[in-house]
Amino acid sequence: KWGWGATGGLAFMLDVLEPRFARDFDSDLGVNHSYIFAEYTYADVDNFGGPGLNLSNRRWMFGLALDY
Repeated sequence: KWGWGATGGLAFMLDVLEPRFARDFDSDLGVNHSYIFAEYTYADVDNFGGPGLNLSNRRWMFGLALDY
């Protein structure tokens, strides 16, 4: 199926809240940075309005990201 999609999001680096903990986390476990994030994805996959199965999708994703 042909279509189009877009994704946008924001991330907040948690290191600025507790710099000492972030340094210890890096030296002990090798985690350079940690973030919380929110991301929105929109996909319009319907063969540009053609016949058949519509595989379009819209979703939010939230989580914790660790940068090694």
